[in-house]
Amino acid sequence: MEKRMKARFFKYLVSHYNRMTENKLIEMIESAKVRLALNGYFTEDVLETVVLELKEEGTSLATLLAHLDL
Repeated sequence: MEKRMKARFFKYLVSHYNRMTENKLIEMIESAKVRLALNGYFTEDVLETVVLELKEEGTSLATLLAHLDL
């Protein structure tokens, strides 16, 4: 995906996810972690570590989910 188009799509996803409830975002983050682990990209342990570290750094749930979806 072209770099500029990827950045634009990322901003769209964050904006879209910002309109969702916190519970829905948590549910979708969990689903994304399972999906990525099942596809063999990362283990669930690695994904859990990344998610926890991003949360500690102050990353919003919407931004975190957008990263996982791209």
